[in-house]
Amino acid sequence: MKTKLLAVSTLLFVTGFAIGQEVPKRKLPLEISFAAGFEHANFSNLNARLKMQGLDKQSAFLMSGGVGIAYRTKPLIIGVQHNISGDFSDNDFSQNYLRFYLSTNTISFGSIITAPELGIGYQDTRVHVVQSDMSGTFDDFLQTRANRIRVDQRGAVADVGITFKRFVKERSLYLPFFRVGYKHGLHPGKWQVANAEATGAPADRVRGFYAQLTAGFGR
Repeated sequence: MKTKLLAVSTLLFVTGFAIGQEVPKRKLPLEISFAAGFEHANFSNLNARLKMQGLDKQSAFLMSGGVGIAYRTKPLIIGVQHNISGDFSDNDFSQNYLRFYLSTNTISFGSIITAPELGIGYQDTRVHVVQSDMSGTFDDFLQTRANRIRVDQRGAVADVGITFKRFVKERSLYLPFFRVGYKHGLHPGKWQVANAEATGAPADRVRGFYAQLTAGFGR
């Protein structure tokens, strides 16, 4: 997962940069972006439960990568973006996040555009909790002693952010280069054991900031 995430994030960013250099001549009001960066997430109640059981905590810092496309209608921009993220802890972590957002290119300082974004999204988080130093027969682990348990959390998320872009006047071209933002869950989401009915599960509200280098183009 870690290697794949790093490779995908790098590929998306490099692809976006290359596309930004070879822009189609046809002036469609579209903005395409590729991003790679990190985010800080909150799993305090899950981590408290893991610590209570003597298990490794989930890292709060995650690598992320994504791709997005937006349609520009003066003065608004309507966009959609998909992000994946993961970490470098012993627990196999994956997070999928799809958001829809509104933005605008009307705020500028010289050639730099500051584009505020207001969005709503849906996030699916999966953590494989690994228990170490266990022993038993092969059949024990197949039937009663799992050393790897998947817990999931899903829910709606509000998203506010800013994307910084450079405007090339000679070519009427928008080039995004950095995005920063904050996510906040609409409701606390309970952690669920995959394919099982478990009571007494902790709940965490999604909240945390993110920062990404971006590449792409908009006409």
